[in-house]
Amino acid sequence: DIDAILAEDQFVTCTSQFDFDHLGKFLDSDLTTDHVPEKTKLVLPMWAISKWLTLSYVKITSLPRSYSSRFLNNLEADPSHVNLRKKSPYFFLAGRWLVSLIRKQQQRGSNLEAATELQNILLKLYTGSRFRQVLDWSMATSGEEDHEHDEDNHLTTLETKLFRAGSSSMAASLKYRYYSRLQYSRPPKRQRLE
Repeated sequence: DIDAILAEDQFVTCTSQFDFDHLGKFLDSDLTTDHVPEKTKLVLPMWAISKWLTLSYVKITSLPRSYSSRFLNNLEADPSHVNLRKKSPYFFLAGRWLVSLIRKQQQRGSNLEAATELQNILLKLYTGSRFRQVLDWSMATSGEEDHEHDEDNHLTTLETKLFRAGSSSMAASLKYRYYSRLQYSRPPKRQRLE
């Protein structure tokens, strides 16, 4: 799935847990040597640090801005009017990936509060008023290829898929109703008796 691949490309700030040799220029283009000292701040995509978190080579020090506690608190207050696409078009997919990364890091001794809190907020956002709003929009479409709500209403890719599925479901329902009425409203053909 291309969306999952693109969601994993979100950058996370982490620190190295020991010295890295021969990786300096690959991990950070600002470094002039191939040596990365312990506790060096690195900004890497989520897909790159997944295995390293499992092996305790790096530690996540801060979440991306779109998942900071301040932003999430504002988002919880009024989720339906926030432009999540502007923050990250893959907000829910990247958030789910980020929860799994935090859990990998926290398996090494600390509690799972941060991952559980983020997971609960994402679930509440996806199943709350934003979910109802997307379903309302998809059911209100005429059944044609009407996707004006995708861009105008700041839907993430996951919400856009939900909107399109709801819209096509509504179109199929309308088509079924229309053709079933036609079929039953016609009088049956009479056969001639010979």
